Amino acid sequence: MPGVLSTLLSVDVSKGVRIAVLAGGVGLSALLFCWKTPSRAVCTADEKYEKKSADEKMKLLYTRCRGWEGDAREYPEKNEFAHFLLDESYGPTFAYYSDELYTGQRKSIHPVGCVASGVFESFNNHPYSGVFTSEANPIIIRLSHAGQPKGNISIPGMAVKFLRDGLPSVNVFALNSFEGIEGGNFFSVDLSNHLPHPKAVANKIASLKFGAFSPHSTMVGISEFAEATQDGTPVEGEPNFPFQLRFVPNPNLATAPQFVNAAHDTPLGELMETIPMGTVLYTVLAIEYPEAPAKPIGAIRTTSPLIHSKYGDEKLFFRHQRMNDDLERRPEWRDHVTKSGY
Repeated sequence: MPGVLSTLLSVDVSKGVRIAVLAGGVGLSALLFCWKTPSRAVCTADEKYEKKSADEKMKLLYTRCRGWEGDAREYPEKNEFAHFLLDESYGPTFAYYSDELYTGQRKSIHPVGCVASGVFESFNNHPYSGVFTSEANPIIIRLSHAGQPKGNISIPGMAVKFLRDGLPSVNVFALNSFEGIEGGNFFSVDLSNHLPHPKAVANKIASLKFGAFSPHSTMVGISEFAEATQDGTPVEGEPNFPFQLRFVPNPNLATAPQFVNAAHDTPLGELMETIPMGTVLYTVLAIEYPEAPAKPIGAIRTTSPLIHSKYGDEKLFFRHQRMNDDLERRPEWRDHVTKSGY
């Protein structure tokens, strides 16, 4: 359904919960429940789900992934990707607060991946607030390639969903580049939520599509991470968050024979199922302000096996945050972002 959920109509949360309607290209398409959080109006299709605890949400999402385990989606045909480039609206990618995809939407990018439950373990050696302070914040991890690996090139990427009590999740996406790497060693490169501009024509078009809804289309914001803790408690004072995150892979994974010797098209599930539950996948580094040194602030650890799941491929949703949200809170960063060509 092209353009579904592209416009949010008549949201009034000043006096509590209201019902909003999202309109798409073919008329009314969804009813959402809206309420006021400490910093913004939030609209979601499932108010009862959002009110659950972070642990309950993590267990529910991973159980759903297990229910469709092993029944992985195929990579989309070229005409489906062309539909994404030319017709599909990506406004809801930034505006829709949910952990499940909305009706009619498919993952044209990162369509096939592996999912695990996990925790973010903060080192608590930093000034950042919100979920950055959690010693064991429940998360959902999805590792995937941006598209079907071919020509000895693969594009490793990660999405992480930080779950919170009574509040919608906050999500981060990370790649190394849009151009990818040679071979199939998924853990051979660092990942980041800030990327250089793409070079390939198809990637440039995709970046332009995202740019229609988020001006700095190669960057994903993270300021929402700092607004409330895992238990849903709003932070006191101004939320504190870094300019950028980097994810440095566990060297034991980067040098493991199955990854070092992997071909670009080795099925991702075959590789990820070799990773034991409880493994640290990445150390999280924060760059406090533009051109500041990267400092470790925590780790991403699995609490389950990484599994191939059709639910993860076709239903699990990771909302993007606009980089402009971060720049509104930190206007001193704007010149660097503009001069850097992001």
